[in-house]
Amino acid sequence: YEGIVENISERKKAIEDLKENENKYRMLVEQSTEMHFLLHPNGEIVEVNNEACKQTGYNKDELLNLTFFDLISAKHSKQEIINQWKNWKPMQEAVHTEAEIIRDNGAVMHVDVSSKKIILNRKEYILSLARNETHRKKNEQLMQARIRLIDYALSHQTIELLKETLNELENLTGSLISFFHSLNEDTGDIDLQIWSDRTINKFCSITSQFDSHYSIEKAGVWADCIREKRTIIHNNFAALPNKKSLPDGHAAIIREIVTPLIRNNKIVAILGLGNKAIDYNKEDVEIVNQLADLVWDIAERKIAEDSVKTSEERYRLLFNNMTQGYSLHEEIRDSSGLIKDYIFIDVNPAFESITGIKQENIIGKSILETLPESGLDYLELFKKVSSEGKPIRNYIQLKETRKHYDNWIFSPKPNHIAIMFSDITEKKQSEEQIEKLSKGIAQSPTAVVITNKKGDIEYVNKKFSQITGFGEEEVIGMNIRILKSGIQNESFYKELWETIKEGKDWQGELVNRKKNGELYWESMLITPIKSENGEIKNFIALKEDITTRVIAENKLKKNEEKYRLIFEKSPIGVFHVNEKGEIIECNDLFVSILGLNRESLIGLELKKLPDNQIHSLYNQAIAIQTIAFERECMLHTTKKITPTKIIISPVFNSKGFFEGAVGLIEDLSSVYQKEILEKQILIAKESVKFKQSFLANMSHEIRTPLTGMMGMLELFEKTKLDGQQQDYLSILKSTSENLMEIINQVLDFSKIEAGKLKLKPETFRLNDLFDKTKKLFKGACNKKGIELIYQINKDVPLLVVADRVRLAQILNNLMSNAIKFTEKGAISIIVSKEETFRLRESFNLFPKESNLVKIRIKVRDSGIGIPPEQQKILFTPFSQVEETKTIRFEGTGLGLSICKQLAEMHGGDIGLESELGHGSTFWFTFIAECKEQDFMPEEPVITEDQVFTKKLTILLAEDKKVNQKVISLLLTSLGHQVNVADNGQEVLNLYKPGVYDLILMDIQMPVMDGIRATQNLRRLYPILPPIVGLSANAFEGDREKYMAMGMDEYLTKPIKTQELNSLLKKLFL
Repeated sequence: YEGIVENISERKKAIEDLKENENKYRMLVEQSTEMHFLLHPNGEIVEVNNEACKQTGYNKDELLNLTFFDLISAKHSKQEIINQWKNWKPMQEAVHTEAEIIRDNGAVMHVDVSSKKIILNRKEYILSLARNETHRKKNEQLMQARIRLIDYALSHQTIELLKETLNELENLTGSLISFFHSLNEDTGDIDLQIWSDRTINKFCSITSQFDSHYSIEKAGVWADCIREKRTIIHNNFAALPNKKSLPDGHAAIIREIVTPLIRNNKIVAILGLGNKAIDYNKEDVEIVNQLADLVWDIAERKIAEDSVKTSEERYRLLFNNMTQGYSLHEEIRDSSGLIKDYIFIDVNPAFESITGIKQENIIGKSILETLPESGLDYLELFKKVSSEGKPIRNYIQLKETRKHYDNWIFSPKPNHIAIMFSDITEKKQSEEQIEKLSKGIAQSPTAVVITNKKGDIEYVNKKFSQITGFGEEEVIGMNIRILKSGIQNESFYKELWETIKEGKDWQGELVNRKKNGELYWESMLITPIKSENGEIKNFIALKEDITTRVIAENKLKKNEEKYRLIFEKSPIGVFHVNEKGEIIECNDLFVSILGLNRESLIGLELKKLPDNQIHSLYNQAIAIQTIAFERECMLHTTKKITPTKIIISPVFNSKGFFEGAVGLIEDLSSVYQKEILEKQILIAKESVKFKQSFLANMSHEIRTPLTGMMGMLELFEKTKLDGQQQDYLSILKSTSENLMEIINQVLDFSKIEAGKLKLKPETFRLNDLFDKTKKLFKGACNKKGIELIYQINKDVPLLVVADRVRLAQILNNLMSNAIKFTEKGAISIIVSKEETFRLRESFNLFPKESNLVKIRIKVRDSGIGIPPEQQKILFTPFSQVEETKTIRFEGTGLGLSICKQLAEMHGGDIGLESELGHGSTFWFTFIAECKEQDFMPEEPVITEDQVFTKKLTILLAEDKKVNQKVISLLLTSLGHQVNVADNGQEVLNLYKPGVYDLILMDIQMPVMDGIRATQNLRRLYPILPPIVGLSANAFEGDREKYMAMGMDEYLTKPIKTQELNSLLKKLFL
């Protein structure tokens, strides 16, 4: 088995090596610069590489759905190619052919194809490698066309030559129509004279209109080449806005290229091509310009040689008058037949003028002999043309002349090489200079913008994009106005444009706006760019972002202003002295402290001030730097002694030389007074704090016995009483309730004073608020025979958000006062809407953008009325209305003061209208939020007949014996069983799971308070009955606080039967 295992391992390794080689091969194919096509023998495309997609313009999926014959030109025979493939043997030497591939946009691509048959997975395929030779082919075609036209010119007239040129250009560019127009630039007339054969035969019905002269101004958009003196391309003719209608019989224009022929800075002719299947490009421009220049030169020479009769004379004249250099060479071979050199046979005069080499010095001499430094370069090029038979165009610097030439090298006949060349040294130097300048501008740390005369952007560098946020390509064609910030007015820009249009430079600073809207400052220099004749063609702007500098300058300016303001308005006297100790500057307070005028102080020596201590300090400061002291000084001219703080600091310049000093002088009289006042305020705050603590403790201490008293009265009321006893009991209940109301008012007033009273807005119906008020006071009104009237206007929203409890407190207080001071007649509650509005700023009750309403509530009575002198003090604390000089209605005098505070907390107010003997109208307003839906679930109402009847076993924790007795009797009277604990520790001892249905827990108890007892119970027992906290405290937030500490519910002492019944129903039903 060892051999088998070894064979398997070797086979596995071989497979892995094969996969690795395949991956390497695939990677090489994908990175190849040649197009790779794997074809089925019927021409279907099986696989391609990335280069094939790139060159053809199709994506891979599109190519795989095509055949090779869909790609190549129709002039290639499909059947012939397939037959050739059938005759090939696998892996035989590759076959090289030339072909034309049609790209996805219709453009023809000339390729050299190398193909062979291969075997993959036991199947035969054709592998074709194609190289794009379009550019080379175009150059060859162009060179051949030049040669043909030169030969054609020898035996044909000028008109025929120009027409043949148009035919050649149509073939080279794929155009369908073409023309030559001559131009007399002095008169501005265009002469339409020559059209190609195809144009005349297929596309245009030429009429006399085409042959007439007409002005350039009448010409269409194609004449832009005349106006701008440059080649114009219109690849979307139909979309041009300023095109004119074509003459009758003229072919429709789809796209066009028009170029001017310029001689001696004048346009002598225009050559145009049109309706190429695809867009014209730079390559077309080069082809048109080369042939147009060549042929027009020939045409001009031909016109000059009309008198020359023979072809040789015409050729010689053309040869001698060519603007391009020309030389003809014959090859020299060695004994083995290899080319070793070329000799000069002939050169034209332009050769001499361009190179500076005389004809007599080179005719009959070899290349290597004549050009010892550059000869080898030319020899290799000549050999390549001889061996390949294809023309070559190249650019070379002749070392002997140090000049650059554009060379066309071709073989006019066997064993001969000809070269036509132009001196492009100046162009080359210009290009190099332009390239250096372009690189310098592109990499410049300053933003550069070039626009046309209208301000349309033609170029920006990277720095411009970095500053403005606009991309280099994105901004081309946009107007420079895109940067306008709107900060400068129109007159600023008018002056700028007037300056540069006059050919002058403009330099200045302005605010511009970035793409993201951010403003920035820049310093800018705009310079006009002029043509040779002085006409402004463009503007170039050099722009530097100076935002940081401007911000720093503004900041410095603000700091200087701030310093000056601080100096002048400082609560401390400030003065500057020079090195002689003379005052050179001071503020108003310093003048005031000394009691002198500024004029007398400036220039005054410190030693001449009323108190010599300042001069003494100045001398010390020079020696030991900054010095300060606090003492009583006699600074004022009145010789008044004042507690003073003085600081003096010496000033040194950048070289360390003493320049003077800065002094600060402060009158500490107000500081001492402030310290005394702060001590008084602290004492007052401690007094208020003591009062708060006292009121809180007194509230608890008063409520505790009151709990027992009111509880016993409620129990006593349930016993059988005779009429007199019932009267006594009613008086006692009324007195205890009044006492409780007094305590509540004092607590409310205390909380308002301390700023601890917080409103709690909730959603409710206004009708519910007034219904409860009517029910509350119905009995009192009936008892006195007073009619209670309620009126609410229709525009008042019924569903609102506000603090219902506090609004009810205000309304109940006003109603209580109205009933108190009214013996007969009626009391009316009138509700109206004052205004509605949307909240634009935050308010303590409602969020921003809430829909709010201001509501007014009036309580009108027919009582005794209130004198004017008492109306003024009615809403101040502890004030009351007197019925007579000797009788005062009972109360604290806090009710209306509290109402005023509550109304103001609601964003409203409170007031009254009254006349003695004619009743009073009290009103208050409040702001509420409107709710759109007039719907709110009704609150459950517990009536007297819904008494809780379930019998419970209750554990009561209460340390006060009276309260134990009262609460126990109250509970047992309701049928419940009660066990009592004196403190929290006893609760822990007594509690047994499953025994008790409810725990009533007093908050404040000795040994262990109710909070700790509750927390210990919850720690010991996972399941507990409801625990209800009991307390005589009645502070806002107590219920929430104690429930957060572990209580399930909370009751305030004294406990009333109805409140207890409601709580039990809530907990157990």
